[in-house]
Amino acid sequence: MILRKPYALFIKYFKIIHLIMALLIAILIYRSGVLLSFFNVYLDDYRSATDGFVLGDMINIYSFLLVLVVIIATIIVMSVMIVKKKPKFLYIYNLALYIGVIVFFIISYNVLKDINSTILDIRVSKALRDVSVMVVALEVLSFILVLIRATGFDVKKFDFATDIQGLEISEKDSEEIEVAVEFDKNKARRKLRRKIRDVWYTYIEHKFVFNLSAIILLIVIAFSIYFNTSIYTSNYGEDKYFSAGGFSMAVTDSYVVNNDYSGDEITNDTSLVVAQFQVKRNLTTTKTLNTGLITLRVGGNSYGQTATYNSSLADLGTGYVDQKLTDDYETYFLVFAVPNDISLSNAKLKINDNVSYVNGQMGAKNIFIGLDLKNIDEDVKTFTNKLGETIDFEASILKDTQLTVNEVSISNKFKATYNFCASQNNCYESTEYITPTATGSYAKALMKIRGNLDVSGAINISGVSDFRGFFNMFATLEYEVNGSTKEVKINSQSVKPKTAKENNIYYIEIPREASNSSKLNLIFKIRQMTYNYTIK
Repeated sequence: MILRKPYALFIKYFKIIHLIMALLIAILIYRSGVLLSFFNVYLDDYRSATDGFVLGDMINIYSFLLVLVVIIATIIVMSVMIVKKKPKFLYIYNLALYIGVIVFFIISYNVLKDINSTILDIRVSKALRDVSVMVVALEVLSFILVLIRATGFDVKKFDFATDIQGLEISEKDSEEIEVAVEFDKNKARRKLRRKIRDVWYTYIEHKFVFNLSAIILLIVIAFSIYFNTSIYTSNYGEDKYFSAGGFSMAVTDSYVVNNDYSGDEITNDTSLVVAQFQVKRNLTTTKTLNTGLITLRVGGNSYGQTATYNSSLADLGTGYVDQKLTDDYETYFLVFAVPNDISLSNAKLKINDNVSYVNGQMGAKNIFIGLDLKNIDEDVKTFTNKLGETIDFEASILKDTQLTVNEVSISNKFKATYNFCASQNNCYESTEYITPTATGSYAKALMKIRGNLDVSGAINISGVSDFRGFFNMFATLEYEVNGSTKEVKINSQSVKPKTAKENNIYYIEIPREASNSSKLNLIFKIRQMTYNYTIK
């Protein structure tokens, strides 16, 4: 194979190469200056710095490609300078500088990709600002020196004004060379065995030093793994309690939903991830949970929580919106809106614990909780029960909640009797009439229910512990009038005797026309589960 030495070509375009390098370095100075400006603003007011923040405006793939092109061009020119025995300090300087710039860009990218959902430790932001200043200053110096080389300004020292003569191009720089491509297996094996023996003899001769170095290296690696997995980063699953900055917490359940508690679609372009959790404070100074430090991580994307859908998800519990933490565990949920085209198979909840103590100093720690997501809108089931039977809601989000309706009667008013005592020995039977409330735009009747409701202690749904609240949230009344079937959502006001005391008897307001219906069903819709209670 015949190849031609490239030195003459590189020397011929020496100035052009340097001019291109200078242009690329100028762009890099601008990109580094953008990062410097951001970190300066962030130190003054992180809210204004992150308002409208777009990661691609700060650092992107083109930033890394620019640095790589500068490094490659530097290596090419440096090889010419080494061959021609010319000054090469500038290229060694550039090589070291732009390798450092790549490292700086990588660190900045990893920090900035979560900047909308985390608050940087003050020491981290100051360090990044200081490094930005240093990077910009060193790049400016590099730009000046490369520009001098491109223009041939420093003729006395480098003589680049007469670049071809100064670099002494000769026929040897373009001569053809023969490259023999052949491979002797036996010779290669002998060389390999000799190298292995040399390495082994070297190890035997310096066994103590090698063993000590290996032990130190293993200890450093072990401690690095420990600090990154247990100190600076912690991983938990659902139902695992952990302590963070001033509070203790556990994610107890997680769901994917698209519908509200009535079964109506909330949104057609996003899925809602709901994380239920229990939380209590560990320190009296911890008043509330900083939800700005809690994000949903799906692949490389982060999603902040939203309270917009809390009222639509009332059947899942109480949405957390700056409620005061107490010394006892309270149950809440957070909602995260995620585009429908994103796979949620590896979704994790991330908590930035910015008041952890590491090595005796306050610093940041990342806590990840793996979510076992359940889509509670997909597994549609219908259950049918008769009067007197107990409905077990175990298959739904109500868990071990149970409802029994033993007897139902409907009337415009009901009579309740009780003993009225004017004095200790002067009592007589009295009557109290229970009627519907006067509010509303339709004629009402009362449904008198004798039964029992046992709400699970494992759920935290506001206002469903009594019959009226439970029926108002989940029940609809299905009845038939004049051959037409109607379904009406229960929306009952509080109706109960003022004086008489009745055990396990409850009154629910319904439309008056349902009194004479030939068909009557109570239907409880708990998301994808439907429980049909046949009254008549």
